[in-house]
Amino acid sequence: MIALLLAAAIALFLWPHAMPRRRLRLLTAAAPRQVQPSGQVVGPRRRHWRARQRREREMSDAVVPVIDLLLIAVGSGATPRGALDLIRTTGPAVVRPTLARVLEREEAGERLDTALLRFRDELGDSFAPIVSVLLSALRDGAPISEVAGRLSIDARTARRRQAEAAARRLPVQLMFPLVLCALPAVLVGAVVPLILVSFRSLIG
Repeated sequence: MIALLLAAAIALFLWPHAMPRRRLRLLTAAAPRQVQPSGQVVGPRRRHWRARQRREREMSDAVVPVIDLLLIAVGSGATPRGALDLIRTTGPAVVRPTLARVLEREEAGERLDTALLRFRDELGDSFAPIVSVLLSALRDGAPISEVAGRLSIDARTARRRQAEAAARRLPVQLMFPLVLCALPAVLVGAVVPLILVSFRSLIG
């Protein structure tokens, strides 16, 4: 019985250390592959998925600052074109290249609403309401301030809900690593000494 308990303790202690090696052997069988600085092997599909997820997060985080800049520009009397130029120069870095290409096409002679519509997909779904407001202002002269103010409230509400959902998921995500790290320590620090003492008392 003691031997079985000792074998189980040793197995549980060594199992977390063996997991990365088994995972690495499985991943190295896939080709092509790339080893990141952290040592994790990642395939092209995984890299593409991560890059897309990262860009979507950056775009989502940029919505509120862009709306705030839009309200500041319109409140100071700027035209939609001037508002876009302000966002291009002082807005979040993730949207600057796209807006720069929009304004370059406008300077080349293309209508601003047509150029903005051309790059709407590149900005993503997060910016679809903002693009619609700007297109309405450019085509029909619709006011921006009131609609942009409502968009700002909605965007902040959505961000708060995302933060609350992430906070609710955090304990579940931390449960497995905490158990995985704490269980071997408990076994080594508490169970194994008891087994060794019992074993010595039996053989002594």
